[in-house]
Amino acid sequence: MVLLFNQVPKDSVLSIAEIHFFDKNNKEIIFDTIYSNGKPWKDVALYQLKNCNDNDPVSFFHTWEMGTSIFFETKSPKSVKKIKLIPRNDDNFIREGDEYELFYNNGEKGWVSLGRQTGTDKAILYYQVPKNSVLWLKNHTRGKEEQIFTYENGRQVFPTFEEYGK
Repeated sequence: MVLLFNQVPKDSVLSIAEIHFFDKNNKEIIFDTIYSNGKPWKDVALYQLKNCNDNDPVSFFHTWEMGTSIFFETKSPKSVKKIKLIPRNDDNFIREGDEYELFYNNGEKGWVSLGRQTGTDKAILYYQVPKNSVLWLKNHTRGKEEQIFTYENGRQVFPTFEEYGK
């Protein structure tokens, strides 16, 4: 028996969307058994352990028990070259195959489209975006949790309630 595990600090809870291990040939390692020393927060499908390895970054394993670990067991030794870890999230990232449309706010004219693109990587690129504009990226394929943002110093900046008061 060979064991790999993911452990959070003793004063933290575990909330993880995906964890996958890959060998030197970039082939995913399939484990015989996956288990945890923590129980799901609630006994509903949304929080179950199986979610951390189901290839769905929106589902997740969540427990309120401090210092929880997830154990991955194999019958034979495996060499791990890469670990893919996705924390619990709201799916606010670019997905390959999804269709996106970027808008900027043009005052009285409202939202103006800068065009649609299909995600092919972790980023989509738009050129000729007006400087200092308020932006909105719409995912036409999935999701409803969209938020306006600005682009400052090479980064997306999402306003918070504290920033509205400045």
